[in-house]
Amino acid sequence: MIRKKYFEIAVFAPMQQAYTYSFSGDVTPGVRVYIPFGKRKITGVCLREISECPNGVRLREIIEIIDQEPIYSEIMLRLASWLAHYYI
Repeated sequence: MIRKKYFEIAVFAPMQQAYTYSFSGDVTPGVRVYIPFGKRKITGVCLREISECPNGVRLREIIEIIDQEPIYSEIMLRLASWLAHYYI
C-alpha cells in the first residue's frame, strides 16, 4: 500500500497562507509543482513535508512535479517566508 505524504505548498498568488496537498511520492522542498487551485491548475513551490494531515481538511493531490532539482534553496525559502510574514 502506498502511503500518502503531505506537503506545504506556496502558490504564486497574493495569498496569506500556504496550502497543504498530498502526494504518494517524495517532493523535495524548493521544487515547483502543478497543483489544482479552485478550477484552475497553477504553479506552486514545495516549502516542506508535514507529518500529519490537517484535521477536517479535504486535501487535493499534487498533479505534477516540474523540477528535478530544487530551484529555491533552503535559505531562499526561509527568506521568502520571513518576507511574506513581515509584509503581509
